[in-house]
Amino acid sequence: MAINLSRNTRLWISTVDSTAAGAPAFTANNCWEIALLEGYSLSQSTSSSDVTLSEAGATPTRGSRRFNDALDPVEWSFSTYIRPTIKTAIAGVANGHFLADAIMWQALASPNAPSFGVANSAVETTNAGIKVHFKQNSAHELLKLFLYFKIDSSYYIVKFAQVNQADISIDIEDIAQVAWSGQATDLTPVTAAEFPGTGEFMPIPAQANNTYIKNKLSTMSLITNNGDADDGTVYNIPVTTASISINNNITYLTPATLSIVDKPIGSFTGNFEVTGSFDAYLRDGVAGSKALLDYYQGYALPTNSNAVSLNIGGPTAPKLVINLPNVQVNIPEISVDDVITTTVEFKATPVTADMNDGQEIDLLGVASYTEV
Repeated sequence: MAINLSRNTRLWISTVDSTAAGAPAFTANNCWEIALLEGYSLSQSTSSSDVTLSEAGATPTRGSRRFNDALDPVEWSFSTYIRPTIKTAIAGVANGHFLADAIMWQALASPNAPSFGVANSAVETTNAGIKVHFKQNSAHELLKLFLYFKIDSSYYIVKFAQVNQADISIDIEDIAQVAWSGQATDLTPVTAAEFPGTGEFMPIPAQANNTYIKNKLSTMSLITNNGDADDGTVYNIPVTTASISINNNITYLTPATLSIVDKPIGSFTGNFEVTGSFDAYLRDGVAGSKALLDYYQGYALPTNSNAVSLNIGGPTAPKLVINLPNVQVNIPEISVDDVITTTVEFKATPVTADMNDGQEIDLLGVASYTEV
């Protein structure tokens, strides 16, 4: 019997359930192969109940029984490199910028099927870059995906997957990447015949060096907007680490029927949250990390407003530009080590008063490599 090795894993993401009757064929418009990094996971556990006895007497009955109540939602996670490329023809756009994991951003941001070449889509490929915004995320259920895992010689489909969270961590000694996680209703073993075949999907981009983003080149700026004398001050801060988390706070609904092992029937989005933090050396100078610390130390008002821009990869392509137009920062903290550092935690908030504009964050991926 063959042993299955994780290093032989491949993953396809599709909007098509190949096991459903009358399912459409896989094409480059509904199926994308994504290169995984080490440390992916997928599992589905069971909720159970124990029935126990407790009685008096010289010879009490002490047995117990266990019942499986329901299948929990499938838990899945994996990481991908952020790799913008230019495709000579993608989604009807000549020389459009694209991301290999664009479908994941679509499912994180919108309930709609992807239309990458259409203006103002949640994920839009253009000649200037691939844009991601969250103005369409006012929905109880976001786009459902089907994750096709080929784990060596074993085949599994994760059905009706919802993308719950994306975590971007900027380790300056590493390559830009994003950790995806979420849940689904079913984890089903299938045969190779139900998987995408050669030429039926959007392939992984070529492994060219200039498709990867180097974190150490990243730059960050913060501009205050609190209605005081400091308004418009641009704090350019060289970070040592940074992270941004985009969270849909999805929960699942599962029946509780006696004598049946129920499974999840669906999911609902919760509050949309964009949070993060960055670390920097405590550095003197005009509009540096110490100046920011001094400005907010003892800040008296319960809210503050700042515009944050993070260029992962630096000012030139390839890069990922993250804009946070309205950020509330906590009072920066001081960490004492050989070199004194400061840590700033923040939460991106809606721009408008009705808190439903989806403008907490937007992203732009810009490529320097054209796929042949």
